[in-house]
Amino acid sequence: MSDSKSGGIEYLDLAPDQPNVIAIRASGDITGQAMHDFIDRIKNAHEKHGKLRLFVDLTGYDGFEWSVVGEKLANFRTLMTSFDRLAYVVDKQWMASWISLVDAVTPMQFRAFKSEESEDAIAWITGE
Repeated sequence: MSDSKSGGIEYLDLAPDQPNVIAIRASGDITGQAMHDFIDRIKNAHEKHGKLRLFVDLTGYDGFEWSVVGEKLANFRTLMTSFDRLAYVVDKQWMASWISLVDAVTPMQFRAFKSEESEDAIAWITGE
């Protein structure tokens, strides 16, 4: 299921027949370089496939280096226009609450799933 891992981001081969689906597992602390590489993947995939769908497993996530904030700010437009649907698997209620808040204020569909609902998240992100 795993493609590669770098700086806290592991790329998952979740839907090989759907090139518009990007899937990652975040674990430990995410580095600025890992976020830079991830955003490059997003840009390339968006250019080739149009609107993307993102699956993120945050159950092993601890935090991030401050350089991640700079990467996200520098690429804010890309991050806000590349996706139509984002599924987050979380094990902390505060994360689910933030995801619900973001869903309410952006045109993208954000949805949080509990760790035991991982299969539902996959079905939702790969479905119509």
